[in-house]
Amino acid sequence: MTRLTRLSRLATAAALGGALVCPPPHAFAQDAAAPPPPAGAAPAAADPPARAGRIARLSGTVSFHGIGADHWDPATLNFPVTNGDALWTEPEARAAIDISANRISLAGGSELDIETLDAQSLTATEAQGEIFVRVRQMAPGETYTLRTPRGSVTIAAPGRYGIHAGDTATPTAVTVAEGVAQVSAPGVELTVQTGQTASITGEGTFQGSVGPERRDAFMTAMLSEEAPRPAATVAQAAPPPPPEVAAMPGSEDLADNGSWTQTQSYGSVWYPRVEAGWVPYRHGHWAYVAPWGWTWIDEASWGFAPFHYGRWVDVDGRWGWSPGYAGVGYAQPAYYQPVYAPALVSFIGFGVGVGIGIGLGASVGWCPLGYGEVYHPWYHTSPGYVQNVNRTYVSNTTNITNITNVTNNNTTINNYANRRAATVVPGNTLAASRPVAPAVQQVNAQQLAGARPVGTVAVQPTAATAGVTTGQARQMNLPPAPVAATPRPAAPGPAIRPAAPRPA
Repeated sequence: MTRLTRLSRLATAAALGGALVCPPPHAFAQDAAAPPPPAGAAPAAADPPARAGRIARLSGTVSFHGIGADHWDPATLNFPVTNGDALWTEPEARAAIDISANRISLAGGSELDIETLDAQSLTATEAQGEIFVRVRQMAPGETYTLRTPRGSVTIAAPGRYGIHAGDTATPTAVTVAEGVAQVSAPGVELTVQTGQTASITGEGTFQGSVGPERRDAFMTAMLSEEAPRPAATVAQAAPPPPPEVAAMPGSEDLADNGSWTQTQSYGSVWYPRVEAGWVPYRHGHWAYVAPWGWTWIDEASWGFAPFHYGRWVDVDGRWGWSPGYAGVGYAQPAYYQPVYAPALVSFIGFGVGVGIGIGLGASVGWCPLGYGEVYHPWYHTSPGYVQNVNRTYVSNTTNITNITNVTNNNTTINNYANRRAATVVPGNTLAASRPVAPAVQQVNAQQLAGARPVGTVAVQPTAATAGVTTGQARQMNLPPAPVAATPRPAAPGPAIRPAAPRPA
C-alpha cells in the first residue's frame, strides 16, 4: 500500500460522513532530516518532538508505515512512534502503542494513523477496526482526539475507553468503562459518561444516541488484562518506581523484569534481571528514525524507557538504571514530562579523522552516558532542547548550552563513568541494522584509551537501514544496501504487507 493509497483510504472514510478530516498534504511532505549539514550551515528551524510513543506489544501479523514510506514493513517491538506513523493489524493480530503512561491497543483488522503527538495532545485517525484506550495519567490541559469515519472522540480525563470505527454496515461506537468522552459529528454532540456507550449511525446525515454500556469480546478482554493483580501478588511485588518514571513509555514493564533499590548516590535505581556479562546498549540494533536519525532499538521487552531516558550507572559492578536523582539542583514540577532521546550515548571513533567520516567497514563505538555527562544530540536542536533533554541528569544545566562542539576538547573514553560498557562494531553493523551483540569487536586497552567522542554519527545509513523510508532515501540520496548486508531484524511473525490496497 502506498502513501497515496493510504490517504485515499482515509478520504474514502471521510466521504462516509464528512466528519473525518485528513491531515493536510504538507503533513506528509515533511520527510526525515538529512545528515548534519556542513559547518556554518543554518540551524534547524524546529526541534524534534520531545515526546514519542513506542510499539509496546505485537501478536500475529502487524505492519508499520513510516512517514515517507511507499510500503508497509513488519512492526518491531520498542520502535518509536511519532507524527505520520501508522500501524495495521491483520485479522486475529493484536498490537499496542504506549504514550507516556497510557496505552492504545489495536484489535485485529485495525488501522491507526498518528497525525500529531506532542507534549499536550495526541491526534490520530482510526481508519477502521477497533481500539482500546487506557489513560492512566494526563498532563494539565492534555487531550487525546481519535477520529473515526463518522466523527471525533475527545478524551481529556484518565479512564478506559473502547472505540469501534464502524463502517457502512455497522455503527461507530464509543464505550466508556471509566472516565468521560466527548463525541462530535456533523449535527451530533454527545457526552459519554462511565458505564455508557454512544452510537453514531448514518451516511452523510448522522444520528447519535447514548445508552447503557455495551462491551464486545475485544473490550472485555482488554478490561480483563487491566484488572488489578491478586492481593498476594501485589504484596510480593517490588517497591513502586519513583514518580518521574510514570510519564515514560514502557515504565510498566520494569516491575516484572527487575527490581528497584534506593541508593545513596543515585536515588532510586532499577536493576534488570539479565545474564552475567550483560551490557547496556549492546543487545539490540540501530535504526535510522526521522527526525532523530540513529536510534537504538533494544531487543528486551522492557527495553524502551531505560534506553531513551535517564542514565545507566555502575553500582558495585552491577548495571542499574536511574531515571533521575534529587541532588541536581532542579525542582521537579508536579507533572514531569521527560524528553525523549534516540539513545543516551556518546559515539566514539578511532584514529585521525574519525569526526569527518567513518566508512562502512571502519569501526565505530559508543558509550552509555553517566550522570554529569552531557548528552550532545547528533540531530538538529536548539540550545533549549539540549538543556531540557539533560535536565535532572546534569547538575549545571545552565552551562550545557555553552558546550557546542564536543570534538574540540581533550575528552577520551577514559573520562566516561561507564567506559567499561563501551561497545565497538564495524560501521556496516549500523548501516545494515544488524544485531549488535554478535558483531562486537575486541578492542585493546590502548586503542580504547585513545578513542574520542565524535560530534556526529558519521556512519551513513543506506536504503536498507531499518527506519529509512523510500522518501527519506530519495531525499538523502542514500546508497543501496552494502553487498554484505543482511536483512533488517523483524518482529517474530509479521510479514511485509503487500502494496495492494486492503479491501474496504
